[in-house]
Amino acid sequence: HALDAMDPDKAIGLYDKYKESVRRLAPDTVLTAADVGFENALGTVYVKLFDQDRGQLKWYDKALDTYKRVLQEDSGNYGANYNLATLYYNRGVQNIQNISAENDIPSIQQIQLASREFFTLALPYMLKAHRMDPTRKETLLGLEGIHYSLQDEEQSLYYRHKYEELKQDEGRPKDP
Repeated sequence: HALDAMDPDKAIGLYDKYKESVRRLAPDTVLTAADVGFENALGTVYVKLFDQDRGQLKWYDKALDTYKRVLQEDSGNYGANYNLATLYYNRGVQNIQNISAENDIPSIQQIQLASREFFTLALPYMLKAHRMDPTRKETLLGLEGIHYSLQDEEQSLYYRHKYEELKQDEGRPKDP
């Protein structure tokens, strides 16, 4: 309920109490799966808080740290890989969207370089998520966008083509 209420501090406190209770009842209990599930949900809350106010980078940083902790426990976690890629990518896009007529050419170039770094950081996580589930349209679109943003038109078109193939396959009747 604390996560649904977007109260991450309360959620962390309650989860810590839960883990303490479980350890008292069954000291040998391994909570890795529960920790990963909680951290993924917590990361989502941080992303939502950041989306409400893009100026509050503390939520962005907390989301990054949270998803990275998930990957330390479970490097093959689809959600954490996809969400990290999306966070980095969206941050690069946000930088570009914030360019205004008041920006001079050197500052625009710096913004573009910073955005390119975010797109580059996003790529390995999106690739990993795609390898885990190559039929997810979200990762194909993510890879298309990342490659487009990195000015790699060939790879961008490749993933667009894969996405279109997947959409066509969904529309075809299945063999009995």
